[in-house]
Amino acid sequence: MQRVLDDGIEASDRARSIARMEVLAVGMWRKPDPAAIEPLTECAAFFHAQGDRLTEAKARSGIGLLHLLKDPPDFDAADESLQRALDLAESLNDPVGGVIVGLMIGRAYLMRGDVPNASETLDASISVSRNIGDRLLIASALNARGWAAILAEDLRTADQYFREELLIASTIGHEPGIGYALEGLFAVSSGHSDIERAGQLLGAADSIRQRKGNSAAATLSFHGKLIQQIEQSAHAAQFENGRNAGRSLDIAAAVELALS
Repeated sequence: MQRVLDDGIEASDRARSIARMEVLAVGMWRKPDPAAIEPLTECAAFFHAQGDRLTEAKARSGIGLLHLLKDPPDFDAADESLQRALDLAESLNDPVGGVIVGLMIGRAYLMRGDVPNASETLDASISVSRNIGDRLLIASALNARGWAAILAEDLRTADQYFREELLIASTIGHEPGIGYALEGLFAVSSGHSDIERAGQLLGAADSIRQRKGNSAAATLSFHGKLIQQIEQSAHAAQFENGRNAGRSLDIAAAVELALS
């Protein structure tokens, strides 16, 4: 896609706009940059003028995500873009696109601390994902719903969501998903004051995140405050020992530990 933009390859305005959007999307997940909002908005306007609702929805969802990744997040702008993307997905009868946008909306609620609306939105995403049978979407929805349970201090329910996510991710071989589930189970273990286990699970997740380098997902995660709390507690040394041990675990051993 980048070659279409850089090498002067002859292409239609539509093809160049798609290439531009795809390049921006890849960069957004690797290293989020709010400066991408303006060119993505231009792409969205182009696709709107073309009557291409599907590609416009993709651009609008990317714009919404970038607003969430700002520091501080621009929730109003994110809401506007994500609602437009959701409306487009629904007008196309596109359940997959609707779930993807719904997950972003659910996470936006979580970032605000609005657990009831987040839970309602994410429960709907889980239901639609199960009906579709898309295991990757199911796992993503379970992860977000697990964090809603963590914020509601419902550790038992959170554990169930994260364990199911881990089983799905390990079955389909989705390594980033395994890492996200391990981070969730770290939060469950820390909530139960099982500090050594929490450290091991987080260390294993650290290794996966380091290999995959998903900066956007790191920004949207919710475990950072828990890490800071433990590191500033009397259990910091025990936690760090466990974390270092977890970093040396291979995937199979990390999954076995998490499910034990």
